Amino acid sequence: MKKLFYIFYLLLIMLACISQKPEKQEIKFINEAVAKTKNSGKLVIIEFWAPDCGTSLRLKDEIFENAKTSQFLNDNFYLIKVSEDNPLYEPLWKHFSLEQRNSVIILDQNGNEIERTASYDGNKDAYIKFLREVSNGKNLFNLVLSAYKKDTTDILNNYLLANKLLLRYSLKDAIKKYNKVLLFDTHDLLGLNQECKLKIDECRSILIKSPDIQ
Repeated sequence: MKKLFYIFYLLLIMLACISQKPEKQEIKFINEAVAKTKNSGKLVIIEFWAPDCGTSLRLKDEIFENAKTSQFLNDNFYLIKVSEDNPLYEPLWKHFSLEQRNSVIILDQNGNEIERTASYDGNKDAYIKFLREVSNGKNLFNLVLSAYKKDTTDILNNYLLANKLLLRYSLKDAIKKYNKVLLFDTHDLLGLNQECKLKIDECRSILIKSPDIQ
């Protein structure tokens, strides 16, 4: 009886091993990247880029490979670049449901996505401010979105969400939120109206040049 039980137990183990699906390469890639930051407290940045993509080159020169920002980036992030000739480019692209060639994904120490950006508008100061907030766990997308859902008429909530949407190149949605700021703060009590108008013009200009962008 014990022998039969032992054989049955071994069969169950074998079936369990056979039924296990091999780990997808993109998941393995992410897990290995996150593992390298476990004892450093750093966040993982995965940058999708292409050598013929103007915004990719500009982001590299002005942010990720710039001498003035290198210390801050090295202290807070572990940067991985994935180019289009990398066999994992397409699987990772699909995994993160990307739309823009020059996209950046930021992961926490558990491998969870906490932020992303798409393209780069050349506003270096705004991008560095964004990275500093991310490194401090401040104004993360999910937090901003959650606050907005609790009060969709709050002026600051709309403004912060609009900025997040702009960084993600969700331009039409960003315009809607900037317009809400103008609608709810007609007397410009928060002093955000002029900036919102400029951002709306910026978004519309991009959409005219690239109508396929959402």
